[in-house]
Amino acid sequence: MPRLQHAALGLFLLAALVAAQAPPPPPAPPPPPPGAVSAGAPCADIHIFLARGHNEAYPGRQGKLVRAIQTALQHHHHNSNSNTSVAPPVVDYEDVIFDNALHTQYCSAVAAGHRAGIAQISAYAARCPASRLVASGYSQGAHVLGDILSGAGEEEEEEEEGTFRGCRGEQGESLDPWRAPGNRVIAALLFGDVRHTANQAWNTLDGAAFDGVFPRRRAGAQLAALGRWAPALRDWCQAQDPICALRGGGGGMRPFLAQHHLDYFDLYADEAAAWVAEMLDRAERPPPPDSPALPPGTVAGDGDAPESSLEGRAATAGVVMGFGGVVGVVVGLVCFVLVVV
Repeated sequence: MPRLQHAALGLFLLAALVAAQAPPPPPAPPPPPPGAVSAGAPCADIHIFLARGHNEAYPGRQGKLVRAIQTALQHHHHNSNSNTSVAPPVVDYEDVIFDNALHTQYCSAVAAGHRAGIAQISAYAARCPASRLVASGYSQGAHVLGDILSGAGEEEEEEEEGTFRGCRGEQGESLDPWRAPGNRVIAALLFGDVRHTANQAWNTLDGAAFDGVFPRRRAGAQLAALGRWAPALRDWCQAQDPICALRGGGGGMRPFLAQHHLDYFDLYADEAAAWVAEMLDRAERPPPPDSPALPPGTVAGDGDAPESSLEGRAATAGVVMGFGGVVGVVVGLVCFVLVVV
């Protein structure tokens, strides 16, 4: 199936996920985790940026992730400090500001989130230079965060196949993991990414070998730029998620489950939080004496990596998968009482 048809199928599935509302109202959501901040709030030890899924309220499903990170970092603190008078780290979070509402044109929303995310991260890092930063994106928000890390737009060749809902533009600005403010980011997390690309070093779960609705081109500048973040990046994708795992895996019929795009934080919030705690521990260790460059997330200094180091980190394990005919079978989509993506 041509790439554009795959994208159309993915859009249908995404729209179905958003539109499949049942008359009975869902139970009231739990209160958001403590720590939501606005501009000018006191600096935190760990500050989390959240990019929401399509039509989600803030903080959306990632509220569970914030709670899990807060708990994991408290445990990490208690296990690492015999001195009980030392306070645990202050962890707060903020929304990457963009209009993710159902009526908003998808690509203009992503572009706005890309610009806002870079501006917000830059502003916070400048105001709070000792803070460690974490960034997380889910669904449409994962598209936004991926663009923040790798640059917006898409290369101009293969015009028909490189278009997704009109998402086309010049290669845009991105955060550099070796320079401020990017070197303040200790961990970046993607969940159910619209632009998930198969067989990358940072992919995890059983959807690692599949492509999403609009994967980043394997020979493109964006994927190479994203590869710079490999030591500090994880991308969670379940194999039956119709958004991040739409195609690949040798073709043929493959069932999709809408719930597998919606339950990442029910299933993996604790695992993701433990990884963030591990990345914090790694960032706090002093680098080896002969270390040639500071790793992503190191707060001290704005040093640049040698060119050879950057080239090595930009190399990714892109294995081109056969694009067989995938017919999406959404199991029980009309039977689910779904909250919006």
